[in-house]
Amino acid sequence: MFKKKRVFMKIEKQKMEKMEKKETWINVFLILFLSLTITSLMTFRVDELPQVYEVGSVAIKDIKADQNYEIVDEKSTLKLRQEAVDNVAPLYDFDPSIEQDAVKKIQESFEQARLFLVQNKNFDTELESQIKKNFIERMGVEVNEDQYTLIRQSQFNLNLQRSLVLFVSEILRSPLILSRQELQPLLEKGFILRKLEGEPYAEEMIHQTDGVSDLREIDKKLSSIKPDLVNMDEFKPFLEIVRQFIKPNLIYNGRETDFRKEKAASNIKSVIIKIKQGESIIRNGDRYEPWHLTVIEGIRKARHQSNKWLKFIGIALFVNLVLLIVYYYASKYIRKFKPTRKDLIFLGVNLLFFMMVLRFGVFMASSIRDALPYPLPFSAFYYGIPVAAGAMLVRFTLNSEIALIFSVIVSLFCGVFLDNNLELTVYYLISSVFAAHAIAHLDKRSAVLLSGAYTGLINAVTILSLSLIDVLKDTGQLSLYEMSLHCLMGFWGGILTAMLVLILAPVAETLFNYTTDIKLLEMANLSHPLLKEMIVRTPGTYHHSQIVGILSEAGAQAIGANSLLARVASYYHDIGKMKKPEYFIENQKGENPHDKLAPSMSALIIEAHVKDGIQMAKEHKLPQRIADMIPQHQGTKLIGFFFNNAKKMEDKYGEVDERDFRYDGPKPQSREAGIIMMADAVEGAVRALPEKAAHKIQATVEKMVNQHFVDEQLDECDLTLRDLHLISEAFCKILVGIYHQRIEYPEGALLGKVADVHEMKDKAKDASHHHQQVADSNISPLFRKKD
Repeated sequence: MFKKKRVFMKIEKQKMEKMEKKETWINVFLILFLSLTITSLMTFRVDELPQVYEVGSVAIKDIKADQNYEIVDEKSTLKLRQEAVDNVAPLYDFDPSIEQDAVKKIQESFEQARLFLVQNKNFDTELESQIKKNFIERMGVEVNEDQYTLIRQSQFNLNLQRSLVLFVSEILRSPLILSRQELQPLLEKGFILRKLEGEPYAEEMIHQTDGVSDLREIDKKLSSIKPDLVNMDEFKPFLEIVRQFIKPNLIYNGRETDFRKEKAASNIKSVIIKIKQGESIIRNGDRYEPWHLTVIEGIRKARHQSNKWLKFIGIALFVNLVLLIVYYYASKYIRKFKPTRKDLIFLGVNLLFFMMVLRFGVFMASSIRDALPYPLPFSAFYYGIPVAAGAMLVRFTLNSEIALIFSVIVSLFCGVFLDNNLELTVYYLISSVFAAHAIAHLDKRSAVLLSGAYTGLINAVTILSLSLIDVLKDTGQLSLYEMSLHCLMGFWGGILTAMLVLILAPVAETLFNYTTDIKLLEMANLSHPLLKEMIVRTPGTYHHSQIVGILSEAGAQAIGANSLLARVASYYHDIGKMKKPEYFIENQKGENPHDKLAPSMSALIIEAHVKDGIQMAKEHKLPQRIADMIPQHQGTKLIGFFFNNAKKMEDKYGEVDERDFRYDGPKPQSREAGIIMMADAVEGAVRALPEKAAHKIQATVEKMVNQHFVDEQLDECDLTLRDLHLISEAFCKILVGIYHQRIEYPEGALLGKVADVHEMKDKAKDASHHHQQVADSNISPLFRKKD
């Protein structure tokens, strides 16, 4: 029979391993499905913009901005830029280098020719041709035979050279344009004359053309020049050469003008219409004006430009990264993060619900603001949305570790949903974490509202701190009015958080079969049918369970565990004994039926009370957290009494396998289960002591706790060595109080002198100290106190 049992347990273990792998993949699928749903919720929105509208038509519904928009008013921007372009004056370049080049050519031509004459005294035809060719090439203008002959005959006279330079310089020294009529249309606004000389070029705004000449006035200007070095009549043949050097030196620079126009246009920033989220664009019944059309088209264009699918992909990547990385990290490094599929579904539904609460809150904010008789910043409504209720509900139904993880996730998602708002992300995170802390270990429903009030205060302080940090960001001034409204809305958000949890907690308890602290308070009522039945059928077990409950509560309080869960679970941990109460020592009144049974059969009967308890828990629909404690409070402990008897009777019943005398488990999976296991063993051991002196109670408690530690029964719960010390101290304090033996006072002592009473107390104290020293020398080093 025992061999079949071991084979069955091995098969069950293999099945469990396969189930765990399957559960992991299912969990990953659930996370991916959740991320897809959340991404859709954060990305897509209903298009409420009208499809057909024109100036003068009547709006058939209210239109409000679903988010912050910065809309470019293209018509106004284009108008301003055109005005800037029109104000740019045309640019004309006055180029002195034209005069300088002409003078240089004349001077070099004459000087080189004279130098050639000096170097060559005898000229033949070839040399004459060479000097002529070089002279004309250097001049760069056409010189006819008559002109050259006169110049050659003058031996390239210096005075002639200077006269040519004089005429050219006089004409080109001032601005010269092709036609002065070109400038007439520009004179009203003016044009810019830029002199291309020096760095930087000097510029002057010109509104008249008195100092500007044109080519049609060249002959008139040439005749006005009076040379001192040559006779004008003799110089006239050379005026044609001068005319060839004369060319316009005031030239319109179209390229630079266009550049300046483009720069002027680009310097005009786009006219931005800033629309705040929730701001009313047009009301039902109002007529559309050009401004409305501009805003509506701007919103539609902004939505079209922000590619929804790219945004969807980006948010999907972000959501998946957050969910998968956080899930992986928590699964690997946080011991108490062991969510079942039901837990994951609950967390997913909770996350989705509160993302919808956020979206609904944003939607309703604009309507509420419009209905208020006084102005209220739209941003204030964000602080009143009870996002923290999600974390509070998770802490209320699961545990603090999962609540912290949920707080991080929901805060990140809310911040991204609200236009990547870092300030609100921090606010929701602090609010959620504190809300989860505030609701821990409640003892009555009204405490939820108190937790909400505390959360509201923390919200207000958080808003105050963020406002002080942000004070110089925009205006450099602190708006006390706006900050006060934000703080007030934050406090109201805390109250809403508590109210929402009070509404949702019963729903979570019903739909997901969770056991909250409020449910535990109901289970602690001694009028529960199971407890009533226990006190009638197994009064000894009932009394034992009550003592275990007191011990477990004290032990849990000592280490900060859930004392209410520990106490209530203790009441129900031995309900399976009601099936066969006479087989358990606390219920026996005389004959012990185990005396007639083989040790192996007795062990099976004792072990069966766990399975019977699980069955009864299902029949009476006990919460799962309570039902889980029934097998865990025994773990895989050895049924020592009957195992030892079996060892003594091996000759009769054959070889004994220790595994056949151990409970099936599982071992305690929580601190509360571990405390109940030790309290159950300690209560029975101390009750069996013939003499219940304080030092013996302490030695027994520490011995039993040490046995569980050595037997590795506490390996799968999060109890530390320090926790074991604190739990042992709490157990001892309770048990010493229960089994305290009063000192036997001598007859008449109560009527005697006070000094006699003090003497007796001193003796009792000395005796207790002596017993304590003896006990300390006999207990495990795990609990031995240091001097």
